[in-house]
Amino acid sequence: MDRFQPVADPRCFFVADSRRMFLTALGLRVGKWLSNAGSIATLITLAILIATPLLHRWQGTLAEYHPLRLTMPPLTVFSRSVFTKMMFGALSGFDYVAIFAGECRNPARNLTRSVLITAPFIALIYIRYQFDTGIRLARRRGRGRPNFTGVALS
Repeated sequence: MDRFQPVADPRCFFVADSRRMFLTALGLRVGKWLSNAGSIATLITLAILIATPLLHRWQGTLAEYHPLRLTMPPLTVFSRSVFTKMMFGALSGFDYVAIFAGECRNPARNLTRSVLITAPFIALIYIRYQFDTGIRLARRRGRGRPNFTGVALS
């Protein structure tokens, strides 16, 4: 008996490969849904963080609210580390540009238009998020006035 005889019918391999191809195609579709769900969760979280100080101000539980007190961060290794982490997080979304470009009809026109329209709003959302985080950290540490030198530097 030859030890290199096939142990299964070639049709079994065809069926197994067909299943793998179907799951791969389905996986891309499911992955897109999961990515969209994560984006929606991020937007909901940011909306809550933006609305919280305004809600407390409206209810009268927030005595004063000064979101734009800026100071220069100290030039330490820690502040540079936080800055590079923030930049990595900000720049890691470029892979979505490639995905979107593959799905739209005229990527050169549509991507330029979408960036010009949404970039100011995205910048405002993240700047507001930083201010709200600084206020919460300042209150937690017992200081009334936050020092906005980054998320974890106040």
